[in-house]
Amino acid sequence: MPFYLSLLLLLALPSTLTITDLDLPWLHQAPVRAIRVVWREHGLASYYHHSLRGKLMANHQHYDAKAMTCAHRWLKFGTWVRIRRTDTGRSILAQVSDRGPFVTGRVVDLSAEAARRLCIRHRGVTAVTVEVL
Repeated sequence: MPFYLSLLLLLALPSTLTITDLDLPWLHQAPVRAIRVVWREHGLASYYHHSLRGKLMANHQHYDAKAMTCAHRWLKFGTWVRIRRTDTGRSILAQVSDRGPFVTGRVVDLSAEAARRLCIRHRGVTAVTVEVL
């Protein structure tokens, strides 16, 4: 059924009929694929200080405090990782864009936005699990 005919049909529907009662394939979403975890690491996470805003990172881009990025010692730039707090279970997705942290026990440095969404800015350092997707 062409789109414009479907739209006219929807406008002319009685109020008791819902959109889900119609067989319109363009309304249905594709099923979500399960994301497979390739690798996992446990340790501490910290975040970049605001004074680093605009500085050049290891991937030759400028640090953006509002981006969902992180630093890892050896993961390839552009790799997407899920970072999950071990105490609350809250998690985020971030992209590796820098090298570090170079402090014993720490596995990842987060951008300010990633730290805010993970709720660790008030703590500074917290235990996390890093999963490569």
